[in-house]
Amino acid sequence: MANLSCPSAFHLAPEALSFTGPGDRFQKNLAALTLVHQLEAENRPATDEERLVLAHYSAFGESALLNRLFRYDHAAGRYVLHDSYAAFLSSDDARHLRVAALTAFYTPLDIVAAIWQAVEQLGISSLDRPRIIEPAAGVGHFISAMPPELRARAEITAVELDPVTARILGHIHPDITLHGGVGFERVDLPPNGFDLAISNVPFGEMSVHDPYVPAALRGQIHDYFFAKALRLVRPGGLVVFLTSWGTLDKQARAVRTFLAEQATLLGAFRLPNGVFKRMSGSESATDLLILQKKPRPEAEQPRWLTIAEADYPRSSDHRSMTVGSRYTREIKDPEELAAARLAVNQCWLDEPERAVGQPVVVTSDNSLWLQVTPPAGDLALALQRRLTSLLPSQIVAPVVVEVAEQAPAPAAPALHERRASQITLPMLGGVAQERAAGMASIYNAAKALIRAELNDEPGVDAARAELNRVYQTFVWQYGVIHDPRNQRLFGDLPELQFLLALERNPRRTPSGRWLADRERIFHERTLRPHQPALPGTLTPTEALLCCLDERGDLDVTYIATLAGQSPDAVVEALGERVYRLPGMSHYELADVYLSGNVVAKLRDARAWAERDPAFERNVAALQAVQPEPLGPRDIIVNLNAFWLPGTIVTAFIKGLLPAWSGEAFYSTSLSEWVLSDPGKQGAFAVEATTRWGTKRADAIDILQASLRRVPVTVYDVITVGDREKRVLNPAETVAAQEKQQEITQAFQRWVWDDPARADELCAIYNQRFNSHRMRIYDGGHLSFPGINTTLLRGGDLADYQKGAVWQILQRPSTLLGFAVGGGKTFTAIAAAVEARRLGLCTKALAVVPNSLVGQWANEARRLYPGIKVLAMAPEDFVKQRRGIVLSRIATGDWDLVVIAHSSFKLLPLSTELVDSFRDAESDRLRAYLEELRATATSSDEKRSLKQIERAIKRLEERLQSMADSIARDSARTIAWEELGLDMLIVDEFHEFKNLPVPTRLTNIAGLPSAQSQRALDMRIKTWDLLRRQKKVVALTATPIMNTIGEAYVMQLYLQQQQLEEVGIHHFDEWVSLYAQPKMAFEMKPDGSGFRQATRLATFVNLPEMSAMWRQVLNLRTKAQMGLPEPALVTGKVIPVVVPPSAALKRYVQSLATRADAVHNGRVDPTVDNLLAIVGDGRKAALDIRLVVPKAPRQRQSKIGALVANVAQLYHTYAPVRGTQLVFCDLATPKGCGRGGDEPPTRLTSAELEGEAAEGAQEVETAEERWLSNFVYYEIREGLIAQGIPRDEIAFIHDCTTKAQRDALFAAVNEGRVCVLLGSTTKMSTGMNVQQRLIALHDLDCPWRPGDLEQRHGRILRQGNPFPEVYVFAYITEGSFDTYCWQLVEAKARFIEQALAGEITARTVEDTSDVVLSAAEIKAIASGNPQIVRKVQLEAEVARLERVRGVWFDTRRNLQLERHFTEEEIRRAESRHAQWERAASLIAAHPHELFCAEVAASVGSDQFSPSTSRAEAGAKVRRLVHDYQSAAAFQRRRLRGVVARYRGLDLVVQAHAVFAADLSLALPDGTTLDAITAATDTGVWQSVGRTMSDIHNLLARLQGRIAEAHERIATIDRELVRLEQWDGQAAYDAAMSELSAINAVFAASEEQASAEQGEAAAATPEGAHPPASESASEEVSLADVLLALAQAERASEGWGEWACTIPPAPASLAWMRGELEHQALEPSTHPEPLVVEQPAAEGGFFLAPERERPRSPGDTRIRFGEALTQRRVAKPDAARPIASEAEVSQLPLF
Repeated sequence: MANLSCPSAFHLAPEALSFTGPGDRFQKNLAALTLVHQLEAENRPATDEERLVLAHYSAFGESALLNRLFRYDHAAGRYVLHDSYAAFLSSDDARHLRVAALTAFYTPLDIVAAIWQAVEQLGISSLDRPRIIEPAAGVGHFISAMPPELRARAEITAVELDPVTARILGHIHPDITLHGGVGFERVDLPPNGFDLAISNVPFGEMSVHDPYVPAALRGQIHDYFFAKALRLVRPGGLVVFLTSWGTLDKQARAVRTFLAEQATLLGAFRLPNGVFKRMSGSESATDLLILQKKPRPEAEQPRWLTIAEADYPRSSDHRSMTVGSRYTREIKDPEELAAARLAVNQCWLDEPERAVGQPVVVTSDNSLWLQVTPPAGDLALALQRRLTSLLPSQIVAPVVVEVAEQAPAPAAPALHERRASQITLPMLGGVAQERAAGMASIYNAAKALIRAELNDEPGVDAARAELNRVYQTFVWQYGVIHDPRNQRLFGDLPELQFLLALERNPRRTPSGRWLADRERIFHERTLRPHQPALPGTLTPTEALLCCLDERGDLDVTYIATLAGQSPDAVVEALGERVYRLPGMSHYELADVYLSGNVVAKLRDARAWAERDPAFERNVAALQAVQPEPLGPRDIIVNLNAFWLPGTIVTAFIKGLLPAWSGEAFYSTSLSEWVLSDPGKQGAFAVEATTRWGTKRADAIDILQASLRRVPVTVYDVITVGDREKRVLNPAETVAAQEKQQEITQAFQRWVWDDPARADELCAIYNQRFNSHRMRIYDGGHLSFPGINTTLLRGGDLADYQKGAVWQILQRPSTLLGFAVGGGKTFTAIAAAVEARRLGLCTKALAVVPNSLVGQWANEARRLYPGIKVLAMAPEDFVKQRRGIVLSRIATGDWDLVVIAHSSFKLLPLSTELVDSFRDAESDRLRAYLEELRATATSSDEKRSLKQIERAIKRLEERLQSMADSIARDSARTIAWEELGLDMLIVDEFHEFKNLPVPTRLTNIAGLPSAQSQRALDMRIKTWDLLRRQKKVVALTATPIMNTIGEAYVMQLYLQQQQLEEVGIHHFDEWVSLYAQPKMAFEMKPDGSGFRQATRLATFVNLPEMSAMWRQVLNLRTKAQMGLPEPALVTGKVIPVVVPPSAALKRYVQSLATRADAVHNGRVDPTVDNLLAIVGDGRKAALDIRLVVPKAPRQRQSKIGALVANVAQLYHTYAPVRGTQLVFCDLATPKGCGRGGDEPPTRLTSAELEGEAAEGAQEVETAEERWLSNFVYYEIREGLIAQGIPRDEIAFIHDCTTKAQRDALFAAVNEGRVCVLLGSTTKMSTGMNVQQRLIALHDLDCPWRPGDLEQRHGRILRQGNPFPEVYVFAYITEGSFDTYCWQLVEAKARFIEQALAGEITARTVEDTSDVVLSAAEIKAIASGNPQIVRKVQLEAEVARLERVRGVWFDTRRNLQLERHFTEEEIRRAESRHAQWERAASLIAAHPHELFCAEVAASVGSDQFSPSTSRAEAGAKVRRLVHDYQSAAAFQRRRLRGVVARYRGLDLVVQAHAVFAADLSLALPDGTTLDAITAATDTGVWQSVGRTMSDIHNLLARLQGRIAEAHERIATIDRELVRLEQWDGQAAYDAAMSELSAINAVFAASEEQASAEQGEAAAATPEGAHPPASESASEEVSLADVLLALAQAERASEGWGEWACTIPPAPASLAWMRGELEHQALEPSTHPEPLVVEQPAAEGGFFLAPERERPRSPGDTRIRFGEALTQRRVAKPDAARPIASEAEVSQLPLF
């Protein structure tokens, strides 16, 4: 804001501002706002009088003032500014005022003046030109009250966040440096640049994000102000702040420790509560702190770092209490509360005089509150005296501070032109210059050849010959391009990557020379040329396809030019291929027009056809593609469905509860149904607590829970110590949930029983959710000029890939869900190139997994040799280079930029983008919270405007924190929007599925609960691109990893607009339409009790969900794509079932015992729990030694079976170097041992003995370390023993760098490594090793179906030459393996069907996660699945017994209620008779003239008439007083008639202690009603009102009697309905089945006992185990397991497992043919290679190998360190197979 000139500095005296109350403050605020609007409109400075008006502005920190400024607009659904204030306040102004109200509390001027006097005493006036900063200036009270002489010399800087307040401040003090509309954390000011920071800082729990301030100091805004102010003031400078009491008194010492290190505390003064009340209406508790910055930070421990209990006096004055003055938690125990003490800073106890007032303790709300009562007299004067006496003098000395000028940030480089086709030589000099010139010649020649091929020039052969000549010359002189000496010349220039792509198969000879093969471009045409069509040479159909290929859209004029016809003739010739849009002159393709919302299009077409018959063809075509209307049998309607009309839900509830008088309506902002129930009339109905509810949860409560999509629960409140705790009541909860289920079923029956209602609902549903037809994308017309056809099967992309490219070009967002190996990478690259060619994008960004950056770049260059690719590895985004990288992305003319997942979040977001996203999200939040406040009925539900703003503030701070995560140097270069990216491709998009979604549901399986920062970053960037109509392409083979609930996250990323179009704004609405959450009680994982778990168990309306999702999803299964991938031997995964050992059986039984102990609460959850049990069970299934460390290797184990199968396949396919993968996620290797390839924890026996002696010092024993690694190493040892060379076995975990992984993958593809072991995370995405892969082994079961898909995708993919391959799944019988495999595979089938749209059912039940219950563990242990059924039946019986108990209670309660109602009827009838008699008496005594008879005295029977109301009333009141005196004197009750009026008596009842009562009664003494006798005439007025209301009273009594009779009738109906328990049949059936199972179990146990007895009798006497229990316990489980394992230990060698592998005839035939081909033709392939690891470089390099040595004792070259090792000769199976008969001789199952 420009400063306006002003004649003089503005000064305010302490008494200049005055307010009479809140109303006066509000009016003066309006006057100031009006004036500033006027000044800005007139563009003039304010006069002194006007500046005084402006200075009266005190903001709207008081809620009452803020609420007067706004009103709730029901139409808009939010709070809006009052219309009367819109003339001088804009909508932005109103928003700023509301935000500022959180912290806007201004300081009284007399307090400010006292503070300035103290500052002058400290010596600030001794400075010639003091530099002062006010970081929270408000309207500048600290500046206005500054001493005039100091004001004239000072250089003042002010910061004010609120733009409105800043404008006022600018008019009051136009001569200062003002940073208005920006927070203190955003102002970039020089450190050590100020002498004084003075302010009343904002208080609050709001956090601030400033990268220059430690996070511990940013948690509360007032603490942050201290931290930044100390950074800005110079050494010796002052910080004088009014702050919260919490700064010094909080328990945490972090802030005080920082202050003590940075500054000296000169003074601390505690001000009374309510010091701001005069100015702002606030009761905030405040301290004045004065700090002096130290010359350098130094750690100190002053006493004011600590807090201590204070023995302050108690007070009952509850005034001036705020949140900041509450000092203790809630204490329920009165005695403990009375003895409690509050803790304050030690400085207040050391120097009590620093408190300006008397501290007292107030007890309220079971807590202790601190108050400081103000001193007598003037507060400002008292503060001034304390400051003068307790502060030092003249300690601020003038200091010459040299402030180094910061160098300006370098300007961003100018945008380059498009990179030229000719390369500029780097200036190197000497031989290096000649090398560079040679490489440049190759580059230029290759570029010339590419141009010639693309343009189909006649000189293609000459250009290719020139390229070969230049390349041969260079290689002869300087070696291949891959030679590191050549690569170093071009550094990180992108041209180097192009040159490297000209060679393949680089390798290094033992002599150190580098070799490589030429790519195909040297020998043959590889690029498809672009052949433009000539006008008039094509048919209309051909011209249409050419137009789509060249322009990407329909252009009738261009088609007519190509066809040489008129546009009308072309349209007629194209016929059904194009349709004219109704009401418009242009046309649309048929696949576009006949897709999307075809119902709405048909409606429009019919309307236009009535005007123009030409649109009849549109109508006919659209009618043919209309979705089949769904009827009541097809649609699943949940009671909480957001699309239901409110009248439907209201009618249903009133049908259940006729007495309910409320209304149901759906709140879009709240994303929930709201019930208005005035007086809870429905809850008081009989049906509400019997038929449709219980006493603890009435029908209204249950309905509200159902409408909010949560199961109803009932809690009891118990007292534990001094605290109350809510504990789930299982019986009442089960009963309430039974009623909830009955209501749901009643709704399902009711909703369709009325034909008119059914028709209405079907129409609504079909119109909203069954109106779209999916578009079929056909990309057959695309020609893909420049593509390398030699890489593609059949010389072209597959049809499904072309369709996907066309979809990407036509839609803003696409999700490619091709199965593994389906060619997603090539499809995405082709789409990016085509989008750029057609002008749909200028620069595409591919975000890929970290390990795939180089692979993506290479694939792009191979597919399009002329493409301009910039590939940036994660290490390129380090802080020092990030600005350069961003500049290269922005300034380069790239076709494709490739970066890693981890780098993507480092692309900085601009403030504008964060603000835009924040506004969009916060607007929804504001609408949500404001409507919640407007519709709230209870006090607990109400929300104030301040609370709304706080919630929005938290969202803003979170977004700002994300923006601040980028270093400032990078943020100042180029932001996300400035990179020029308009197409985003994200590979493995499922890695970003952890996007938090707001929901009322909790513990939903498959949905993220963590706040993933990178997912939020991806959300903002995709949101930005889609709102700008740019493109987002997501790639993943597993769109759903675990549950269909993840589909919503994908839809939120890619089709938020489509979701909102059908009314889905929140996840809860998506659930209400497509899912039915199921709540169940399950044991907590730690076994500590039960919890409620909610999961999306049932998915409904699946075809409609699939139709919407598939608008963006292009999914192709392997069957749909018809990929040339190998088939599975036997057509399915081969299960290898390993019989369990005796030790495993015994161990699994022990797991069942542990599970029982956990289930019954007999074990501490920290000691054992179900998660630990399941983990141990999975380990034992893999190998018993993982849980019994000292056990030997077993004869039968999964490792033995694996070794046998791998070895046999290895020897069978050794002639073609067949390779195999082994997946195992358990016991993966961690590091290496002393010998290079030894397990890292294998120790000698001597070492074990030494370790045992020093066991107390070990954190992890040797056995534990060995167990974490031995599986992989033992597999390798077994394979070596079976004749597989050591160097042909590798662990993926040994490769820690990308270069090592690439070298390993190349070795596997070439057959130099034949067995590769690893985990799912290490060997899934990006690992292409299928070129010789014959088998894959799943040694354990992964957790998620997506992981299984990734595993099998390594072998079942294109590029595998074997026609048939093996996939083995290893299962230990009787272990946890079977359960896990069945569950994961079931989920995988379900997800695949759902994604492929092959689910014909409209409702599908999803499976739960892999979590075993105690019953399932027992079933596994026993091998008897009936145990699970037994436990299920026991739980069902227990549930039914709880329900039966509630049925008994309900009947009893109804009978009691009937009795009470009958009593109520009798009382009401008696009362009715009494009032009828009174009415007859009154009617017999007309009241034309007043006449009352008054008793003569107390107890007198004599009555004298009186015609004066006042006189009679005075007598009556005197008699009442006399009766009261007599009763007190006689100490007994007295009753007597004091007057008679119109046939009724006025009776007084006097008590010896209590006041007398006057009532109206019948002559027989029956009391009718009480009479008030406040005045003489008032007696008769009260009597008159009672008599005149008798008619209404009789009517009310009659109504009560009728209602009671109706209630009895309802109770009788309910008693008849509840005569028999409706769950009896189910209970009897469950008990019968349970009894049968128990009988079988009892017979089995009896038989087992008999067998044990026989065995015991046959056992010799000395062989019996100890008889005593203690003696039997001496044999521990570990000893038993070890003994059993020893009995089944494996013999030496690995020959125990009988290997039975079914043959693969097709693969064997292929192998024979390959061998014959190699025998007949000399090999043109390069020499075989091995991988070496030189000690100096520590990386892998390649060397040729002429033969594979097999003699024992030779030194092998392998992955890892060279090591001499014993070799076992291969069996004869390794020799070449001579005949088909010999080939087929394999053992069969």
